[in-house]
Amino acid sequence: GGSPKGVSKGQPICNNYGPKGNQELLFTYGFALDGNPFDSVEGIVFGCPCHEKESSLTNARVRMLEDYNVPYQLKDNGSVLMMGPFALYRQPETQMEDESKDSPQISNITATTTTTTKLSEHHVVPAELYHGLSVLGMEHAEDDPAITPEDIDALVEQFQNRIEKLQRKVGEDADKCHDVIVWKKEFCKRYRQGEIVLLQMAIDEVKSLLQE
Repeated sequence: GGSPKGVSKGQPICNNYGPKGNQELLFTYGFALDGNPFDSVEGIVFGCPCHEKESSLTNARVRMLEDYNVPYQLKDNGSVLMMGPFALYRQPETQMEDESKDSPQISNITATTTTTTKLSEHHVVPAELYHGLSVLGMEHAEDDPAITPEDIDALVEQFQNRIEKLQRKVGEDADKCHDVIVWKKEFCKRYRQGEIVLLQMAIDEVKSLLQE
């Protein structure tokens, strides 16, 4: 048969895979890119215990989560409130739909006042995760949502633990791969290093809340 219209004989034809992160590229097409701008880290969850004597606080938290469209689950017969899963993105997946809603307040460590941060400025960590974190900071049913330094520390610790696990995986891959699959090892390394970079970006972003 003849060549496609507009393509000369012998001319290479390129395929555009579209805006896909390394996770989809690796598991669907078998390769990964360095510095992929569409990378993501998925499966971020956090939660808090729900005490029987604090049912009004639990109900208030659930109402706030629903108002902010934050995914959540009551687990273990309602004794644990889990929020998520969330995903981190190098590029913003969505903007806040309702700018009229009050942004969560972030407790100032050194002062008694609180400061309000525009969540739309933070594009690595999704606004829904910040909203969930602010609900976690409520100590009483009548409280306004507020992100506390302790909640930020817990989130940073979760990100750091994931980085350490990914770093161990990179080392394990380097030790066990044979020459015949060196290219697979390299693609796996790119995928995991991309997640490490994104998690570190999220840590820097979340820590910046303490300085505002």
